[in-house]
Amino acid sequence: GDGEPPSNASKFWRKIRREKNPKFLSHMKYTVLGLGDTNYANFCNVGRVLDRRFEELGATRFYASAWADDAVGYDWTDIDGHD
Repeated sequence: GDGEPPSNASKFWRKIRREKNPKFLSHMKYTVLGLGDTNYANFCNVGRVLDRRFEELGATRFYASAWADDAVGYDWTDIDGHD
């Protein structure tokens, strides 16, 4: 991808982007793990836009958002301590 959401998220994406009520997601707690590749110009674009948009719509972030980069690989031992 080049910074666009997956096709199965298109309805959700449109709704979130068009919503105008700043308290629309005030009941929601969230975190975002953006998956991307820095070889593409729009690295983790969907995750970054969702993160910003959730905040604008009143949601509360419960853990810092993170951006995983497939270009450098990912070592799962960093997360759960397993080899």
